Amino acid sequence: MNRVRTEETTGADKNRKKKLILAQIGKVEKERAARKKTQRKKKERNAMLAKIDLIFDKNVIEGLKGQKLTDQIAAFALAGAPLPMAKDRKIADDKRKAIKDVIDKFISGGWSLRTLRKRIVAQRKKMMIQKIQTIEFDYFTT
Repeated sequence: MNRVRTEETTGADKNRKKKLILAQIGKVEKERAARKKTQRKKKERNAMLAKIDLIFDKNVIEGLKGQKLTDQIAAFALAGAPLPMAKDRKIADDKRKAIKDVIDKFISGGWSLRTLRKRIVAQRKKMMIQKIQTIEFDYFTT
């Protein structure tokens, strides 16, 4: 019993708690910084993809390779195209086939391009949800 009171009076318990709190705060700040970095990179990538012109010519799609093909896939996805899951389009021929199928669906009226306004509204909605989650996280961790 005396030992417990001695530790409390020396401040060892307070120092231990203070270190735990500081470690938790550091962890939260690190996670927040990583989240911001990821969001910034995603914004930059989406801005780059928005500048890419969608190619609706199947003959041109057939000649695409490497990064240009991957960028076309990402640009179509950003435009709201109903692409198959990423695991189903790993090799270049699968990517080309996916784009060709999407072009056929577009021509037949199966999907339409997302407008810029819808994209902006969707992005703002995501950002608001993330802010709310961050505020709730901060509230419950402090």
